[in-house]
Amino acid sequence: MRVVEKLLKEQDFVAFVNIVVGAYPGRLNGTQTTKEQLKNLFMQNQSNDESLHYYGLWENDKLIGGMRLHGFQMNLFSKMLPIGGVGLVAVDLLHKKEKAAKELIQHFFNIFLEKNIHFVALYPFRPDFYKKMGFGYGPKIYQYLVEPSSFPKGPTKKHLKYLTVEDQQQLVDCYNRVVAKNMGCFLKHNRNYLLFLIIQITM
Repeated sequence: MRVVEKLLKEQDFVAFVNIVVGAYPGRLNGTQTTKEQLKNLFMQNQSNDESLHYYGLWENDKLIGGMRLHGFQMNLFSKMLPIGGVGLVAVDLLHKKEKAAKELIQHFFNIFLEKNIHFVALYPFRPDFYKKMGFGYGPKIYQYLVEPSSFPKGPTKKHLKYLTVEDQQQLVDCYNRVVAKNMGCFLKHNRNYLLFLIIQITM
């Protein structure tokens, strides 16, 4: 029998990290240091960020998969609307093709329906899989990566500086102004995510 429950114990997160490393081998090198860092990051996220929650799928008391759920706010016709999000869907390699991921996604739907939230979103890591689950294809995502050598040469560098933690609130305010003017943009609760997104937008 399978059950989906929130990850609470440290050993649950250790097992989930092992599943994630196995499910995304190209992104993680699988070293113990990396696993320890991931475990600590996941536990810290769940403890300190109310918009992030980790859930696991157990079969006969063994963790065979998991996911991270997000609580977003999205600009819809100039009104901020709650949106459910899911990421880091991972299934143990020995349990692939057993509909474990489908079960996780169905539980994801149910969790937000119980909260009376009727819009959900995700980054379609496997578009064919998520299309079968009812998700549609969105517009293209453009990512611009600029190398330092691409900037025009100027007479001075006095206007350039490294950004620090003290600059975060200005970045948050800038990002929020963009969200307020653009339908479909999401507010981010975690400032670290904001910093990452803003860097992508501005570079």
